Formats: sequence, C-alpha cells, structure tokens
Amino acid sequence: MTCSCTNIQIVQVHEPTPADVALAAMNAATTVPEMRAAIENPLLGLDLTEYNVLSETAKNDVAQQLLDDRPALGYPSVASVQAALDQAVNQVVDLDNIYVQAGAVGGNGSRANPFGTIPQGIAAVNPGGTVHILSGTYPITSQIVVNKPGITLKGEPGTLLFLQADIISMLITAPNTTIDGLTMTSDIPYQKEFIQIGENNTTIINNTIYRPPQALPMSNWVVNRAIVELRQIQLFHTDRGNEFKNKTIDEALDTLVVKHEGLPL
Repeated sequence: MTCSCTNIQIVQVHEPTPADVALAAMNAATTVPEMRAAIENPLLGLDLTEYNVLSETAKNDVAQQLLDDRPALGYPSVASVQAALDQAVNQVVDLDNIYVQAGAVGGNGSRANPFGTIPQGIAAVNPGGTVHILSGTYPITSQIVVNKPGITLKGEPGTLLFLQADIISMLITAPNTTIDGLTMTSDIPYQKEFIQIGENNTTIINNTIYRPPQALPMSNWVVNRAIVELRQIQLFHTDRGNEFKNKTIDEALDTLVVKHEGLPL
C-alpha cells in the first residue's frame, strides 16, 4: 500500500519587537554617529549609567570600539551588546573622568586600568573633570596639590587617605574645586591641618576627617585642625560634624566639630 501523505510544517512568524528593530539598527550601523544613535536608543533597553557620564569624545571612542568588536554576523542579543558596551566603557580613557586605585601600576586612568596615585589622576584630568578615587587605603607621604580649576576629587565608599608624614595632606590652589566622599586620618597626630584651602569657591562635602586617639592627659595632646582656609569656602559638610552652607570657613570652624571616639579634633 502506497501512502501519498505530505508533511506540512507550520511556522508561526511574529512581528519584530521594538528591541529587535533597535538591535537590527545597531548591527546595521557603519559610522560612529549611527552607532551612538543605536546605543542611546531607549528601545534597546541598555543600562547607560556609566556611559552617560562620559565626555562626548569618550562616547565616540566607545561607539567606535563597538563597531570594531561587532561579530561578523552582528550582535546576537541585547545582552551581548550590554557586555560589549560595559567592556568598552571600562577601557576607554576619558580625560573628564580619570580613575585612581591605590597600588595600581602602569595605569592609563581608565576604570579598567587606573592610575596608582591621586597626584597622577590630578595631572591627567581635564579642568572641570572628576578624579574617581576607588576604594582602598592611600598612604600620604607628600602633599596632594589640587591645582586645576573646577575639578572634583570623588572618593568611593571605603576610600581612606592615610597621612604618614608631618605635612599638610592636601593643598587647594585652584578655584571651584570639590572634595567629596573621602575619609582622612593619620598614623600619629601631627600639628598640621589636613586640608588647606587657598582659592575661592571650594566645596567640601560628605567627608570624614579625624585624628588617631591620644593618651591622657589632654594637656599633652597635639592640636590640629581638619581644615584651614585662605579664601572663602562655599560649602562644608562632614559625616562627623555639622553642615555649613554659604559661610566662610572661619564662621564654620567656630562651630565645626569633627570627632573621633567623641573627642573633638
């Protein structure tokens, strides 16, 4: 008996989703502007948190990297694009956003390959840019000079500047600077301030500054201060003290209390 049956395969075809269309646009991009438009298309659903803080030049570099690294058959999924984007963002050198990691050697200032010291970061960053100080302990044996206008030193949680010399830890000689998120202390008490401000419109925010404990009696204590200014300070806020807005540092220091184990600095 002969059967003349025919096998019929039914394939259900779905309309492309907005993400599919956005992914196709990314895989069709041939120029940096086209790739940037694809990366920044909200329909693709990428996490652009780190990308968005980059300078325009660095964003162009990232877009070029995604063009160069794109597989021959294109990025197969949004997840693969996200992985490629994260890698490119971590590796790009953005002179508006320089990264520092205590003890790093041979770095270029990118997130993936940071410089090893804060002065290296300050030397590399553009005026108005940010030196991102990654978590770690930074021994301070020579003075940190903040000498570029408008820059921010931004500490991640767990960033400790540990003074180990009889010097002023940080001298600010440029206007419109910000010191944010640092913890500062020393191995022994020194009769020096931790920060000296020598220019206008300095913002010091979310910092913790304290000295190591000293044995009684108090009459033998070494007296030092968190901050001494030569110019007007715009804002002071410390995690171990009070908040001062639109006051001079002299006014602030009249009431400022930076504490260690309940003892005033």
